[in-house]
Amino acid sequence: MKNFKDAGWKKNVTKVVKDITDQQIKFVRLQFTDINGIMKNLAVTSKNIESIFDNGQSFDGSSITGYRPIEAINLNMFMLNVTSITSENRANVQRG
Repeated sequence: MKNFKDAGWKKNVTKVVKDITDQQIKFVRLQFTDINGIMKNLAVTSKNIESIFDNGQSFDGSSITGYRPIEAINLNMFMLNVTSITSENRANVQRG
């Protein structure tokens, strides 16, 4: 696999980590798709985000369709494309 951690990737990671710190974001959702193209995600605490960018995030592959059988459940995900989108605090959303 090509080394995806080039200068552009590192620049994006630095910006995302700075945004997370500046906005005091406590949790981050890592999004990906399963083998059928269905969106999946997992939430991690923001204090671990730099380590996750460097080392990946382990997860249970048996719970994702098409990834692994129950006997080989531990997988590690790496962020190849780094983008960030923040949502407003849900307490500020008016319900009607």
